Amino acid sequence: MKIKFDGGEFTLLKRKYSSGHTRLDLVDDEGDPYMNVTYPPPLFIDKDMILVKNYSENEGILKALEDQGVVKATGTELIFTGAFVGLNICKVAV
Repeated sequence: MKIKFDGGEFTLLKRKYSSGHTRLDLVDDEGDPYMNVTYPPPLFIDKDMILVKNYSENEGILKALEDQGVVKATGTELIFTGAFVGLNICKVAV
């Protein structure tokens, strides 16, 4: 599946972490990694949920994925103590 983001078009790879949770990554036309979209979730997060990194170099990816029907945000973030960042808890729609 192709995803438009940051002025370009990338291939969305859907894989699994060893925990069974979905992992999403973007690669360029040559198959080179562009972005890790998700972060490995703790085991207490339901298997049909993912954690989307939407800050720093990933800023704006959540909106792009929602607009293109890939994920549905729950409106909840998982905050890591000491890191001062939140990861958006989302459900994969594709």
